[in-house]
Amino acid sequence: MSAAATAPSPAVTSPAVQSFVDLVDRRIGVQLAGKEYLIESRLQTVAREQGLSTVDDVLAAIHRGDRRLADVAVEAMTTNETSFFRDQHPFAALAENVLPDVARRNDGRLTVWNGACSSGQESYTLAMTIVDNVPALAGPGRTRIISTDVSPEMVKRTQA
Repeated sequence: MSAAATAPSPAVTSPAVQSFVDLVDRRIGVQLAGKEYLIESRLQTVAREQGLSTVDDVLAAIHRGDRRLADVAVEAMTTNETSFFRDQHPFAALAENVLPDVARRNDGRLTVWNGACSSGQESYTLAMTIVDNVPALAGPGRTRIISTDVSPEMVKRTQA
C-alpha cells in the first residue's frame, strides 16, 4: 500500500478534530481519541447530508458556533446499536445477584435508569428479566424503568 493511501486526511490531523473530540466527550461521554477513521467517515456523511464539501467545512462551522450542525455531528458519533438480551452477562448478573437483593430491600421497589438506550430493546429486556426472575418486582407501582438517549431522532422513533 502506498504512503498516500495510508496517510490521514488533513481534516483528521487538524486541531479542529481535537476540539471536536473534546466536544463529543463533554456532551455525551463518548471517547473518540485514536478513532480518527470513525470521525472522518461519519463526518464525511454529515458533510454530504448538510451540503458541505469536506470534513474541514463541518469542523469549521462547528468551531464558528453552528449549534445545529454541532448537534448533528455529535449525534453522528453515536452507535445506536441495540438488541434484545444484548450482552448476556450483565442481565444474568442482574437476575442472579442484584434483583433478589433489591426485592428484599427498599420495600421491594426499584427504579432503573437506562441511559443510551437507543431504541429501547435493552429496556424491554430489563423488564422481561424482572418479570421472569423476580415477579414481586413486576407488580403495579413496584418498578420504574426510565430510558433515555442523547439522540433526539432515536427518542422520536422509539416513542412512535
